[in-house]
Amino acid sequence: GQHDVPISELLTPAFLLKYTRFSSSDELFEQSEFQIESSEDFAAIPDKEWDEYIRSVSSFKDWQAMLSKASERWIAKKLRI
Repeated sequence: GQHDVPISELLTPAFLLKYTRFSSSDELFEQSEFQIESSEDFAAIPDKEWDEYIRSVSSFKDWQAMLSKASERWIAKKLRI
């Protein structure tokens, strides 16, 4: 099935400290050049520009790669692997 997981549960401080220069998802979003105050604001960001930002501040090639790794870690934690 599908689950909606809050981004703050996926991008935990431990995850962000390991893969980025940030310690919170709020900091990751706030430090971008984009005005993000709602999910609509985030959805309006061009994928290419967001991917470039993620590439510049993390060890991931794009946003999807970052979310995939964060999701893997979230699932493993829930399953206690």
